Amino acid sequence: MGRQELLLLGDEDLLNLCSQDFFKASGPGGQKKNKTSSAVRLIHKESGIQASASEDRQQSVNKKRALRRLRLELALQIREDFSPWKGEWNMNEKNDLYAVLVATLIDGLEECNYQVSDLSKKLSLSTSALIKVLHKSQIVWRFVNEQRQKRNLKALK
Repeated sequence: MGRQELLLLGDEDLLNLCSQDFFKASGPGGQKKNKTSSAVRLIHKESGIQASASEDRQQSVNKKRALRRLRLELALQIREDFSPWKGEWNMNEKNDLYAVLVATLIDGLEECNYQVSDLSKKLSLSTSALIKVLHKSQIVWRFVNEQRQKRNLKALK
């Protein structure tokens, strides 16, 4: 199964491809949070990519958050050939297509050696507009900057 299909799977279908781990969360949240296994960790069996959530006292809410985070991690970690995005640019992390957008942009950045300006030219988008899209998620922004730093270190050697 390709990454695109994986990211577009429904919640139940994606859960079937994962092992689920429920555990007691630590930290603030009252007695219920510390006494019940409300935290959720999902591990995609094929790739080993994982995500977890423990902010809420309800396991179902944490499972939904963990699924969203898992999709984002899959988008960041699994590469495919770049093909330009033809969908909506202005979306947030809760949009079902957000992980697909991120995956496409990371594929493009990989092809452009993480030069945002080069990718923005390919997409006929201003550099600042592309940066705004990447900066909507701290996780994505951090990932892109880490990759850029790795490339710069390799170039110096």
